[in-house]
Amino acid sequence: LGDIEPRPTVGAFFNVSPGRGVRLNSSFRYGSGNDRQGLVVDVGAGWGIPLSPQLLLGTSISTSWANAAHQQAYFGVDAAQASRSALARYTPGAGAKDVRVGASLVYLLTQEWSVLGSVSYTELLGSARVSPIVRQKASTSGTLGLAYRF
Repeated sequence: LGDIEPRPTVGAFFNVSPGRGVRLNSSFRYGSGNDRQGLVVDVGAGWGIPLSPQLLLGTSISTSWANAAHQQAYFGVDAAQASRSALARYTPGAGAKDVRVGASLVYLLTQEWSVLGSVSYTELLGSARVSPIVRQKASTSGTLGLAYRF
């Protein structure tokens, strides 16, 4: 089907913490896809709570909306791509792209050092979900890290 060339995008974010342990996140990125017309808007919320003086639990939920240009670049099949493959032509529309939930744990080893781990689950939505190029409609990922605070 062809590659999408890596490229920088421009964007901005606005995050606010309206209460203890609660955060609201938003961002937008413009310039994705080979035609550089893709736009993605993310909104989400998270909550964190100390389970003990050394152990912190965090949870999050978020969703992404994408315009038609982004959806076409990442989930669409144009006429040329259809003629080179066994896939039918597919033109996804703008709309909700995915929803994500996550959880994290941070263990403070010392004032400077901590160990952290997280897991997240992402589910495709809308026209991204039903794209003929999508093999998995959901994914799970995890991270494990060591952090040092200056």
